[in-house]
Amino acid sequence: MNTFDWIENTTPEAEGIPSSAVLAFLDAVEAEGLQLHSLHIIRNGKMAAAGVAAPFTEDSIHRIYSAAKGIVSAATLFAISEGYYDFDTKVVPLLRSHMPENLDPRFEELTVYHLLTMTTGHNAETFSKMQTSDDWVRTFFELPPVYEPGTVFFYDIGAQYVLNFLLLQETGQNVEEYLKPRLLDPLGIELKALHGAREVFNSSTIHLRPADMAKLALFYLNEGSWKGKQLLDRQLAKEAGRFHVSNADPARGLTNSTAGYALHMWRNAVGGFRLDGGQGQFGLVYPEADMAVGMMSCERNMHRILELFQEKVYLACRLRPLPEDASAKKALAERLENWTLAPRTFLFSSPKERELEGTVWRFEPNKPGIDTVDFRFDGETAPTVTFEDGAKRTAVCGREGKWQPGRGYLFTRQDELEVGDLFRILFRDKAESVCSAGWNADGSFEVQFRSPSMLDRAYGRFAFLGDEVTLTLSPEFGADPGSAAKPGSFPAPLFPLVLKGRRC
Repeated sequence: MNTFDWIENTTPEAEGIPSSAVLAFLDAVEAEGLQLHSLHIIRNGKMAAAGVAAPFTEDSIHRIYSAAKGIVSAATLFAISEGYYDFDTKVVPLLRSHMPENLDPRFEELTVYHLLTMTTGHNAETFSKMQTSDDWVRTFFELPPVYEPGTVFFYDIGAQYVLNFLLLQETGQNVEEYLKPRLLDPLGIELKALHGAREVFNSSTIHLRPADMAKLALFYLNEGSWKGKQLLDRQLAKEAGRFHVSNADPARGLTNSTAGYALHMWRNAVGGFRLDGGQGQFGLVYPEADMAVGMMSCERNMHRILELFQEKVYLACRLRPLPEDASAKKALAERLENWTLAPRTFLFSSPKERELEGTVWRFEPNKPGIDTVDFRFDGETAPTVTFEDGAKRTAVCGREGKWQPGRGYLFTRQDELEVGDLFRILFRDKAESVCSAGWNADGSFEVQFRSPSMLDRAYGRFAFLGDEVTLTLSPEFGADPGSAAKPGSFPAPLFPLVLKGRRC
């Protein structure tokens, strides 16, 4: 298990967590093919279990998407504690210069609390229109409410950006600048983010390192204190995660999405609350269990990860220390130490490598424009793709679960990969990549790519039958060239792309 100098390190059983339960969670995640990248479990103020799956490390940044609302909530609460405004402060008078001429009179009653609880009165999202405007605040208020503010919950990212602008206007600092001495520096968090129109802090673009999510959860669990120092007024910090508004849906029953809404954070079905961001960026706070958890992922079925954690780990916890389970403890330590997202190809080998050495395979016309693929296994595994326009790409692949650094992605001819939601990744070289390859149990040969700047995976899987080959490409490689660079869209097709070919 990774150890940390900012917190005491312990064992799961010492804090009432069965190592076998954490193993069961990781097994279930793997069995369901869920893309979990990191796990940090803090209980009783101590790090009980932690790991990051290769090729990612504790220094790898992940975009946290809407989990950033927990950071915006903290900034707003600090501003309230310092008297810039309070929960009941009406927003329109403070932002009068940004109001449209035809302002709906119901907005005159809109308060800071309504923005924090997503009860602005809107019944449709506002942010897509705000992004196309040179005045995000004005655009938000140009879209009239349907309900009286404070009466109906509707999740809308636009409310977050009004809070961001309000903080900038009243304090003279954006969210990052304002929180740096108050929260980020004390917790040892360095965030990266972009800005939007009129320098409004674009909080959903925040990138953090894996353990930072656990730190934020621990800050809220400790009711605004850090290492014994009260950073945020305790009562305000407690308000942050309390049940404030219902988002119940009788048709869906009690789920993690219908258990209530706190201040820019979600309530959990089993109790407590969480920072919750797209693709599975979680900061889980369980006050009754004295537990804070950070998880980062790249998973569209992200709430399944949350459900499995609550089922396998949270419900297995006990209030008192457990007897040491030496076997499970050792197995978990080894699992976390050797955790990798590499395909399980290192479990298998194939005599086909000798047959494939130096062979060339030609494919029927296809969308990516792949013409031929040849293989080299002499010393290093290095398939080469030749495209219809004559361009070539070679990938030197790691084997046996290892990742080999490289440039570009084997199955695309663009100089920089423009497939697979790449617009989501900021601050890194888009063409940087790592590759792992090997044989699957079904006899197919898989080449998988990941990147420090690409959270998701991309793969090509070759299936050989005599002189014929089938190449199955992950959906990202079926995207139209350049389409992934368009912000706000997920252009990749839903299904893999299958190419047919023959030995030359």
